[in-house]
Amino acid sequence: MVTKKNASNLVLITFSAAVVAGIVFYANKAAIVNPASQAGSTLSAGERALITKDWELYQNDNLGIAFKHPKIIEDGEMVFFQVGNVVFVTTASSTLYIHRNEFQQTPQMSEDVILQNARKITEKYPMDSYHGSWQIQVHEASSDDDLNRIIQNNVAADFSGGCKLGEKVRTSQYGVFDIGIVPVKLAPDPGDISASSCYINWRGAFKYSPYYHRAATWKIGQEEQFQLTGCNTIYDCDADTLMAESFRFIERK
Repeated sequence: MVTKKNASNLVLITFSAAVVAGIVFYANKAAIVNPASQAGSTLSAGERALITKDWELYQNDNLGIAFKHPKIIEDGEMVFFQVGNVVFVTTASSTLYIHRNEFQQTPQMSEDVILQNARKITEKYPMDSYHGSWQIQVHEASSDDDLNRIIQNNVAADFSGGCKLGEKVRTSQYGVFDIGIVPVKLAPDPGDISASSCYINWRGAFKYSPYYHRAATWKIGQEEQFQLTGCNTIYDCDADTLMAESFRFIERK
């Protein structure tokens, strides 16, 4: 079951500067950082709480995930739909949402096929409105081997075969980790990011819960996908950071 409710019912731990919800990758190491250093860094904890106090809660009991989100962003009303084990987060006027019925669903459809279909839809209707999106993939995972398998197989999220499991960093949700990704082969010159076997230069999220035996991955990009309405500066417009910080694994029903 998928539900949307007022997010004030969601109990959250106070976030500090140590909380991480995004990953920035470098040539010879994966540095897991607070995404607020990338965007939204001008917001204090109090300002963040004020911005999100009226946000709604997206809760997917089938996949066992939940996160807070603004009802309206700069591009319009936020909407959600599920195809297989992938949750699409976008806006009501986006190409993906308007043509969501064109996804061909089969019981054995893989995440890669689903995301390939998403690209085909956006290419089929190039003149339609294109708005930002998250494409959250939910994976079964109980071990480091499973996490490495996700990294190796997750071509749709632009992970290459030259990447492997890096550091695990605790998040604000008890027992949940942000997963770092490191190159299998280091770059000869640490300053040449493109020479690494694992060239990723965008923000994203890789969440893992040993307790729930589950992982979730999604790409944000070099810039935010969702801009807040009425923001004053580019740093205050980023809804992605606050949404990612609120992400939680929950019991499936």
